[in-house]
Amino acid sequence: MRQVNQEIRNDRFKLAHHRVVARALKSYPGLLDEARDVVRAWKQDFPRPFYVDEWDKLLARPIEEVRREIVRRSPHLNRLRISSPFALTPTKVMQGENLARLRRLSSRLAIAR
Repeated sequence: MRQVNQEIRNDRFKLAHHRVVARALKSYPGLLDEARDVVRAWKQDFPRPFYVDEWDKLLARPIEEVRREIVRRSPHLNRLRISSPFALTPTKVMQGENLARLRRLSSRLAIAR
């Protein structure tokens, strides 16, 4: 049986989740305000991790730029998606069976060859 590369699986899962978020932002722009609220709460912590200021800058952009940027493939965005405020918003775009299906798909795609 082949091993699942956990790092690849996690990167693919986070990217897929943010693709769903990007689509959701188109029909529910209030999701962006929810993510901004999460980041504002993070900013109360001291010292705060690097990703707090990075997310703050990103979420200050116009919504179309945010939608485009959160799904861009780059080492920086891969690292940033690990600590996403969209995972903590009150409006959950991925729940239940959809979330489980996305995890299974990410695992299948990350099997070491």
